[in-house]
Amino acid sequence: MNVTPVVNLKASDSNLRKSDIWFDDGNVVTVAEDHLFRVYKGMLTSVSPIFTGLFSLAVAPSNDAELFDGCSMVSLHDLSDDLYPFLKTLFF
Repeated sequence: MNVTPVVNLKASDSNLRKSDIWFDDGNVVTVAEDHLFRVYKGMLTSVSPIFTGLFSLAVAPSNDAELFDGCSMVSLHDLSDDLYPFLKTLFF
């Protein structure tokens, strides 16, 4: 899984769609293609060294950091059809 911080993605983009993997108390929004998944950093880091590395490198959010519903956004280069089963297995 390749991960990078969101650069040109805006939470206001009209093409973004919430997935059914959406926890109102989640603390990170992952973005794959045009699908949003609000999940828990702790669960992601407990099963994935990629996410562990990503979140350990993260710095405190700045005032211009892109947020969605108050959560940090992380863009993944994976297809949403590939990410969905991973998250579904992890969270359900």
